[in-house]
Amino acid sequence: MAKSLKKAYFIWLFGGLFGLHHFYLKRDKQAFIYLTTFGGFLIGFLRDIYRLPEYVREANEDAVYVEKLKKQQEQLKTPLFLTSRFIGSIAVGSLFGYLTRNSINITDSETEYLWAETLARFLSPLIVSLVVYLIGTEGPIKCSFKWPLLGAYIALAIDALRKTTSNFTPALLGSILLNWNLEWDFDYFDRRKNKKLFKRIIYFSIGLTIFASILGLFIWNNATLESDGKKITLKEYFIKLYNTEEMKKLREVFSMLWNFYKAHGIKRLINHFFYGYDPEAIAHAYKVLELNERSTQQDIDQKCRLLSRKWHPDKYKDFEKKQNAEKIFMDIQASCNLLSEHRRNKSDQNKKSEM
Repeated sequence: MAKSLKKAYFIWLFGGLFGLHHFYLKRDKQAFIYLTTFGGFLIGFLRDIYRLPEYVREANEDAVYVEKLKKQQEQLKTPLFLTSRFIGSIAVGSLFGYLTRNSINITDSETEYLWAETLARFLSPLIVSLVVYLIGTEGPIKCSFKWPLLGAYIALAIDALRKTTSNFTPALLGSILLNWNLEWDFDYFDRRKNKKLFKRIIYFSIGLTIFASILGLFIWNNATLESDGKKITLKEYFIKLYNTEEMKKLREVFSMLWNFYKAHGIKRLINHFFYGYDPEAIAHAYKVLELNERSTQQDIDQKCRLLSRKWHPDKYKDFEKKQNAEKIFMDIQASCNLLSEHRRNKSDQNKKSEM
């Protein structure tokens, strides 16, 4: 289906910062870079104002565009050096290298520090070379991935000799080797025709998942906020939050709901959760505890303690008996929680009605 220039500009206007117009034109590599850099640091987004017509002609395999491309391929053995792509690949590659290197948590432990530092050093050039490759090979040009990868790891060796760490050098050498080995891609249009939307979405999702993981880890390990007058990382804050009394109570509530679900199923859990009262579940709970509606809270507590001791899984050595005891024990715990909560709710409702 032919691509519309008007539609491309419309998509550019409302989704261009996220690369949607490039995805529409099957320029998936460029779409991914735009999505992860907010429209190529806004510069690429604005540049597309006058570049879009050519992109649409390429997508439609316009006769004039194809003829011009064929003449270029006949006259030039290799594609022209594009300064904008070269600078863009260095800038974005350096950014991704920085994010990757700093996304891995470096701890105070000597052994963990060594492993984390080694992983950061070797993973960063790989991500940089991938970014350089994506930017440098969009369109009817190609290059083997080994060249930007080789350039990035040569930079790693140079940094090791100089005892420095750099995000710029891997991106620079990777971009130089890629541009040095660029070739015309004579099968470009045939491959574009065979691109299935589902497969494109899968590849795009994989790339986005990798980026989101790197960015998420970077924020997790480096973002700081103020707590009790001290600056702590986001990771430290959530660890501190996790150990508060409120979170412990919340975990207990979720544990209770989970036990109730395993004992009574999803339908009763929904009834209990949304409506606060499930006659069948209440009746089942009384049956499990061998009690009735006239039983007091004291009766419930006593029966719960008695049955919990009787059916505690640790008392059983035989595997089958232990499994059976676990099921009964969970059913008892869920029933105890349900009846205690049910009685509290009834008590609260009675107090409100008396007021």
